[in-house]
Amino acid sequence: MDSSSKLLLTNLRSCVKHLASKDRDAFLAKLNELSSLYVNDEDDFLHENEGEGYKLLADELIKLISLAIIPEFSSREHFIFDASDFKGCSDRTELSLTLLQIVFDKLNNGHNNNRKKLAQIILPDLMVLLSSNAEISFWSPAKVVKITELTLEKLKQIFQCEDDNLSKLFFPDDDTTALSSVYGQYLFKIKTRLNKSNWMKNPNIQKSFEWMLKQITFPHLSDFIDHVLPPSLNFIDDFNVENKCCGVRCLGHVISNATREELRWYGRSDVIYDVFHHQLFNHDAKLIQVLYPVLLNLLPVFGKLPDPIDNHHKVFHIILRDVEFENNIINRRALTQNLPQFIDILGISIVNHTKKLLQIFETYLEIYDGPEETSRLNILKTLRQFILVAWPRIPLYSLYLAKILLKFIYDISCDKSTTPNKVKAVLICEAQKCILYLKLCDEQNMISFLESVELIKLNSIITHVVSDIKSHDSCESLTLDVDSICLLLNKVKL
Repeated sequence: MDSSSKLLLTNLRSCVKHLASKDRDAFLAKLNELSSLYVNDEDDFLHENEGEGYKLLADELIKLISLAIIPEFSSREHFIFDASDFKGCSDRTELSLTLLQIVFDKLNNGHNNNRKKLAQIILPDLMVLLSSNAEISFWSPAKVVKITELTLEKLKQIFQCEDDNLSKLFFPDDDTTALSSVYGQYLFKIKTRLNKSNWMKNPNIQKSFEWMLKQITFPHLSDFIDHVLPPSLNFIDDFNVENKCCGVRCLGHVISNATREELRWYGRSDVIYDVFHHQLFNHDAKLIQVLYPVLLNLLPVFGKLPDPIDNHHKVFHIILRDVEFENNIINRRALTQNLPQFIDILGISIVNHTKKLLQIFETYLEIYDGPEETSRLNILKTLRQFILVAWPRIPLYSLYLAKILLKFIYDISCDKSTTPNKVKAVLICEAQKCILYLKLCDEQNMISFLESVELIKLNSIITHVVSDIKSHDSCESLTLDVDSICLLLNKVKL
């Protein structure tokens, strides 16, 4: 039996023992001793008795990893955490991963297959640790995230992963069944810590679950939908907005990486829709920003209903109601962000919501939204999409909308607030495009109206905008761009 191989295992056991007893100095001393050790990974100790040496090494590494994984907060009565709850966790993780990398390096004297053999044994446990420390958190500062990334890079080399694709890491063999794969074993290991009564006691496992889920894409995710839906739904059902957002992101990934048929099986899509529908009544801006794009991806799943977009109308009606009566500026920005995409999906049937939309267009364009003017820009993009989609009905409202837009351009050009001229120019440019589209939908009435506006000569901005619209028939041919409007704004006399 080769002495260097025995020493590797002996030193590893000592390191694990010292880490368990929280003897940092003794751990570091053994770590230095192990670093200077030469190991021949071709010797009999590692390969005899069907690789028993590797199994012994793996057992010790799994013990090492388990020491770095944050235990469950089982006696906790409240589940709002801060940095003080995770004292010493980052140090244990850093020491464990440093030791792990050294062991992998020691087994690289021969063939990569030797390291791969060891990695395959410990990978399900190791991924629990790595995934929970892949992003900065209370227990994972920047230095731990960095060493986590280095460990992942080493694993990618061992398993010969291409770019950032980790499929070879989680599914190394094509003939591996889903539950026996690395990801299947990983889910089995965290299952009890993510059930309905325990998941809030394991913030690190929640982070781990989300990160791991995002690495599993189509078609591999199809085999695990029933395993990943329950934790995701539990997260959304929590009172904490951060947990809700986590659940929405997880379900969004599932929706994007499963077929519509798979989502409809066993009523999965109905369950997800009901959960999302309930969250529409939560007016937190963070949740709104992640919820609406995911909803847009989910709604097409219901394509075989008698009315394929019935659910779209229900959701859009709720959103418009919230948009109309919302007074919080941050929420107004979040609520209006995805309106153009909803209008695009609804198509010509958007005319069912015309009355409400017209009220929103007028109200939002009149109200100052801060220096960034996010809400008003969102509304202008929504109006442009409305005109493009509902063009057969636009002649009924063209003059009404044109007056709103020209009043808006005049107000912006005379605005004395802290809004930068660059932002004002973007708003005017977007409003100009809307008026151009109105002209294309109702040319005769709009030309007559624009000529009457020209006679009034309100200011140079209005004059240039109206002249440019009258002379061109496409947005691409307009001569006024953001930069030229900026120059005009600098010269305009209030």
